[in-house]
Amino acid sequence: MTERSQTPFTFDRIRGQARAVTRLSESVRSGRLSQAYLFHGPWGVGKTTTALTLAAALNCDGPAGERPCGTCLACRKIARFNHPDVTFMMPLYPASLWKERASKGSADEPGASPVAALLSEWVADPFHVFHWTKRPSIATEWVLEAKRESVRKTFEGRTKVIIFSGVETMGVEASNRILKMLEEPGPNTVFVLTTSRLHQVLPTIRSRCQRLAFTELPAPVIEETLVDELNVPAASATQLAALARGSLARAVMLLDENVAEVRRWALRVATLEGDALIECLSSDVLGDWRRWDARRVRHVAEVLMTWYRDVLGLQHGAAADRLVNRDARKVLGSEAKRLSVTAIGSRVKRLEALVQAVENQVSPSHALFAALAGSEAAFQAPRR
Repeated sequence: MTERSQTPFTFDRIRGQARAVTRLSESVRSGRLSQAYLFHGPWGVGKTTTALTLAAALNCDGPAGERPCGTCLACRKIARFNHPDVTFMMPLYPASLWKERASKGSADEPGASPVAALLSEWVADPFHVFHWTKRPSIATEWVLEAKRESVRKTFEGRTKVIIFSGVETMGVEASNRILKMLEEPGPNTVFVLTTSRLHQVLPTIRSRCQRLAFTELPAPVIEETLVDELNVPAASATQLAALARGSLARAVMLLDENVAEVRRWALRVATLEGDALIECLSSDVLGDWRRWDARRVRHVAEVLMTWYRDVLGLQHGAAADRLVNRDARKVLGSEAKRLSVTAIGSRVKRLEALVQAVENQVSPSHALFAALAGSEAAFQAPRR
């Protein structure tokens, strides 16, 4: 039995999203459901897990007031991503992964998902975080597959549930096809769309869905989850939760990094500028950072953003126990006196641009140098 099958989707396992859970569980109990939902909020806070939990609740065979029960056959099948009435779509790279699967006839299987073959890792590990070296997307072909599913009769359950995770990754054609589906839904069908970038979703799609906002997770919730579910030592969990900026997925990704090493590197350059910074970056003092991949560069950016937010916090009278980098309180105090609010804002904006640049396939080393040295033109450096 897999770990996922032992821990199926239930509302009580969703942490830190009490408002969303309350609204959905009440809707399930009352039977007053929307035909389409749009879950929006920061990345890695439980939107997709909640979407799958709703799918389980709508097809659970347990007592009406206790759905999803997590133990019936329907709940167990959804936990293993093999329920014929639940279709799950997520961004992939490249689109040929879907086409290859479709060419083998799997797209004609009832309830088949074009990403089913990739979900075995998530079945085995409920906290698995998918990481792509290039920006993934939901292709038009997948939307056509969802369309076929939406008009079929239910096979085992009461409700067809079509889930699109990360709808902001869709192109114009795919978005328009989803809009058409939302305008002409099949019988007993519920659509659940999730996004971490609501502004990138077509306004017409937003208007067709009932929106449900998800929030950043409090650091204690992330810390507790890391300790209870992943057996992370309490001291490490505290640091990871502070660096995660409200995202459990980000905290889990940081588990695979040498966080202490990344943090030492980031904080070493945080107080440098001008010629001193350029000289340091040009020497071997900071190691071979030019070979870092996009993932590590993003983590450096995240650590630096926590640093500058701490500096800004001190300027506004934040208590020491509210600081992420409280062990560097003295240096933070000096930086708070030295840097202006404008200077801090400029650096944070460059770091945000750095994250966007590596997502858009700009060379990580070029983008990192640009963010640290203040050369925004370098964000357009040659791609990898």
